Amino acid sequence: MQASLEADRDRMLRFEAPTGAWVDMAQALAKTAAERKHAAEQKAKADAQAKVDEEAAKLAERVKQAMAHMEAVRLKAMGPGNVLNKKTTQDASLVKGRKFWEQGMMKFWTPAELERNKIGALQGQAKIDKANQLAAQYAKAQEVFQSGLSMT
Repeated sequence: MQASLEADRDRMLRFEAPTGAWVDMAQALAKTAAERKHAAEQKAKADAQAKVDEEAAKLAERVKQAMAHMEAVRLKAMGPGNVLNKKTTQDASLVKGRKFWEQGMMKFWTPAELERNKIGALQGQAKIDKANQLAAQYAKAQEVFQSGLSMT
């Protein structure tokens, strides 16, 4: 073995490639290490992508839930608003009720509808926040409409 190492040292001094069994073992070891490193990098990359995909799916579900909640509150407010509007337009003596309908429309419903038309341009958490904000506005409109209905 000593003679082989000395022969390889002499070959390297002459800029020739070393030979011997240890060279093959070192090359095999380096190849195995490179393969393991590549596999670890690929696994880390796949794990990171899976985490990103999972987070995106969770966010998409939260957006879907917020939008569904907003639409449910909107529809719930629409009923009393329509009833109040119909009653107050048919009976001129219900002036107080009409003022509640107008107040609910001007302060809450109409601005919420305008913002609802723009919500499609938003994404992610911004869309969730806007949907929650609009749901609150629709709920306030519903309260005003209900107050007006109680006066009719």
